[in-house]
Amino acid sequence: MKAIGDVKKDAIIIITNEGITNVTSSSKFTRIVVKDGVIQTPEVIDISATGLSWGAAPVNNTTVVPASNDVNDGNFLSYYDPNIFTYLNGSEYHCYSVEQSFRQ
Repeated sequence: MKAIGDVKKDAIIIITNEGITNVTSSSKFTRIVVKDGVIQTPEVIDISATGLSWGAAPVNNTTVVPASNDVNDGNFLSYYDPNIFTYLNGSEYHCYSVEQSFRQ
């Protein structure tokens, strides 16, 4: 679980829904938005259309982290294996690998 912001004011809490390695995969995470200290209705976000998926620790797992406490700013995904860092925009859920930026 990752939280960005102040949960007594405005924040986003993300829970990455894991799959089971070598059995199932997941392309979902749960987002909980806090506005003015009030928890909004949790949303399960399905990003399977992006082609991204993950299993569970210790390999093929990921962590979804909000870019800020504004859902429109998107999320970052960091995979343990194969060590890929991805940006997922906040409106249409398009993904952008930033792996190349670190290799240059």
